[in-house]
Amino acid sequence: MKNRYLRLFAMKAKDAYLGYLKIASAKPLFAVTLLLSLSIWLFDCLTCYAVSLAVGVQVPILVVILAVSLANVGKSAPATPGSIGIYESILAAVLVLFGLSMELAVPIAILDHAIKNFFTLALGVPATMEQSLDLRKLVERSDVEEC
Repeated sequence: MKNRYLRLFAMKAKDAYLGYLKIASAKPLFAVTLLLSLSIWLFDCLTCYAVSLAVGVQVPILVVILAVSLANVGKSAPATPGSIGIYESILAAVLVLFGLSMELAVPIAILDHAIKNFFTLALGVPATMEQSLDLRKLVERSDVEEC
């Protein structure tokens, strides 16, 4: 492929596919991955539910599960950095669709995503620094792998 970004995307897609095959073909690895994924999604939903309670409204748990699931799927296509705005829009739209006012749905969505991003940064930045990773080196390594 001549387009650098298309080639990089194809390489990353191939890596993801090979990783998936590795996980799917090893039962213990698949079980651990499934358990971790379900745990993460459970905590995602509990965070949104807790935020809704903190705002003063009790959103039905099935609505929370649907809203968080659709918002997570929606942010898988990164249209903005960190999917800021995409996640919140989808989450708020689903909450409004199930009868919540826009005045409550938007703050719930913003606080929910802010808490999750803060948690990711609070763990990710120290972990990255602990491993002595430098963004410049990661980009250079990616450029070398392309060749």
